[in-house]
Amino acid sequence: MQRSNCAALIIDSYFSYQLIFDTCLKKNFIYNTIKKTELSIDYPYNDSPYRTKFRYGFVQVREADMQGLMTFEGKHLIEASLNCLYYDEKNNIISANDFWGHKWIFLNFKGEVLSQGACAGGSNFHYIPKLDSVLNIARVDTIISRSKELILYGYLNQDARWAIQPRFEDAKDFVGEFAMVKLNGKWGMINKQGEFVINANYDSPELVPTPKKRTKKS
Repeated sequence: MQRSNCAALIIDSYFSYQLIFDTCLKKNFIYNTIKKTELSIDYPYNDSPYRTKFRYGFVQVREADMQGLMTFEGKHLIEASLNCLYYDEKNNIISANDFWGHKWIFLNFKGEVLSQGACAGGSNFHYIPKLDSVLNIARVDTIISRSKELILYGYLNQDARWAIQPRFEDAKDFVGEFAMVKLNGKWGMINKQGEFVINANYDSPELVPTPKKRTKKS
């Protein structure tokens, strides 16, 4: 779609790109000032054209209360279904919660998906795992039936990639080198490679013994 001859508002700029609002068509366009090309953004401007903006090399779009991400070339990374969207500039990580897709997702600033998981229902719609430790608990939900839900836990690195795949029924934070996890209804302890150092044979985490320290052979 070509822009009209009406007045155009420059909403935002990012290097050689401008975000332009056509006041007659009521649409936003991405204008490449070097190639002299325009790309129509097919999202309603809602109550303000400024709800579409440039963020860290992406176009952040919005439809009603939902947000989405697309590239300057028009590729949709995530449709406008995000109710939470955060940018970690220090670590080049984008974290988001997809309300309609019932999932959480981590991307890098290249638009590549690092990890994702389902958040099946209830208050879990707003769930995004934290990345404040070396290894971080991440929850993945799967709806089995109307009355049954499978919940599994794994661990993410600080770069938002899976370090230990979700296969545990419950999990605790790592304390030093070890963490307590639940498997087949019983608790045990794993190391940072996800290997059991104490088998899952205990009815509660309080009963799991402390692993013995290995002594160096002289």
